[in-house]
Amino acid sequence: MGVFWRRWLSAYYEDRVLVTVQVERVISWPDIACAGEPTVTGEPLSAHDPPPQDPPKNGTAPRIDVRRAARRVATLPHLLLAWIGADGSPLIAPVSLDGSSPEGLHLSGPLPTGGRRAGLLAHRYEPQLIGLEVRQYTGWLRDGIYAPHTERGFRAPANKTVLLLANGLMARRGLKRARTLGRA
Repeated sequence: MGVFWRRWLSAYYEDRVLVTVQVERVISWPDIACAGEPTVTGEPLSAHDPPPQDPPKNGTAPRIDVRRAARRVATLPHLLLAWIGADGSPLIAPVSLDGSSPEGLHLSGPLPTGGRRAGLLAHRYEPQLIGLEVRQYTGWLRDGIYAPHTERGFRAPANKTVLLLANGLMARRGLKRARTLGRA
């Protein structure tokens, strides 16, 4: 890495957050579709699904354009759903998009029963993260229909030079803002 890139990316490398995770359980399946009986290492899985959650105050219906969300999700090869299990720990499983309707996105895969809040992540990562796209949703899941409430996402260019320039710029802006707020 040359002098220019070292200087340009200095804020990118300076602004790091240490995250420590204590793993209590790992679940693995014999195939990528999470079919079959899982192998559990650590705390055992609950024998039953979590009880249904109370619906949100603003209702369970979609709050964003479902057709647009379905188009965006359909173009990405990996789709993960996350929810809180019966023991209060998060569960994450790969799912598939089987279409959409005004009620929401129709999902299949290892889904919990009953209505509940859930997060949906659709993504594509290219080699060395040069070119990636991520779509994140929060919403309500019931009977395999996911009603998205919020949406966030980004697409990084598949050009390494443009990607490094953008990373440096965003890191500089973020670090400056954090210092202004007294957080860095």
